[in-house]
Amino acid sequence: MGTVVTLTGSGFDSPPYTVTVDGHAAASVSTFADSIDFTIAVGTTSGKVVVSDGSNDFEVGLSFEVKRTIDVTLNLPSGVSVLNYELASGTNFVDPVSGSGPHSITVPLDFSGIVWAFRSEEDPVYMAVVTSNDNAVTIDATSTAEGLAFISPLLGTRNDTKTSEIMGLMDGLSELNDLAADPGHADVLAAYEALLRARLDPETVDRQAKADQAALIERHGGREKAKLVGAPGATPVPGYEGA
Repeated sequence: MGTVVTLTGSGFDSPPYTVTVDGHAAASVSTFADSIDFTIAVGTTSGKVVVSDGSNDFEVGLSFEVKRTIDVTLNLPSGVSVLNYELASGTNFVDPVSGSGPHSITVPLDFSGIVWAFRSEEDPVYMAVVTSNDNAVTIDATSTAEGLAFISPLLGTRNDTKTSEIMGLMDGLSELNDLAADPGHADVLAAYEALLRARLDPETVDRQAKADQAALIERHGGREKAKLVGAPGATPVPGYEGA
């Protein structure tokens, strides 16, 4: 609140004008030949911006989002360093981090969204769902499982009430528990790792797979050209610079 927003255009030479955001009147309005400055009033919620000259209303094409700041803590799975992970929420980014936090990031004030943690294209992406009631979130394996379910076209919504209902339904599901980090399952984890290593060396296979992938990309003209081949299978994660 109190943020000054500038609308640029032309024909603003016949003041006075009034501005509303989601029906809330701006705290102040200043008019210039090619722009209008208005101040977001306390209590304003996200929504359409409407400019009026007293006779006609003009709706701005894009909705205005009111933001707030929350704390984000990274608690990534065992063996995954948080070093150089970046955080993103919509168009808001946090520079690469060096510790678990908490780190501050701006999110929508009055509807649900996702906070992402990402590093490079070779590293796993993590996320957490944020509602308007959350002042802080932790990004970990469980929050990522919840986020992956939440961003499904069948479940995803920006409505806070529906988001809370969905999160409530997922609460306590065994699929959301990271059993690998549970000491009670250490023996099971060790037994299955022994079975895996009896058949192959996972580190060697990982290096071979990445080398084969790199060779395939080079055969198609290199990384930048490969990005232009075929249709994307999903929406890119924040930070991905595709074509």
